[in-house]
Amino acid sequence: ALERTLRKRIITLVRAMDLAYELLGKEKEKATVWVMAPNDVFSGDSPFEVIMQGNGNHVVDFLLERSGKKAGAAF
Repeated sequence: ALERTLRKRIITLVRAMDLAYELLGKEKEKATVWVMAPNDVFSGDSPFEVIMQGNGNHVVDFLLERSGKKAGAAF
């Protein structure tokens, strides 16, 4: 179960990195910094921390909304 949980989180991390890379002008360094830096959107946690805590869908949804690939909430 732990292996499956970790695998799912790593897949989510890769997906978030891909989306961040795309959003930040395809600059790997900027995407890496964004994923590792504390972020007010995630209550001061880095997107990496949020993903490793098991809440990676919040990060992916945020990135999908920012990229226009998912409509943002109206309220």
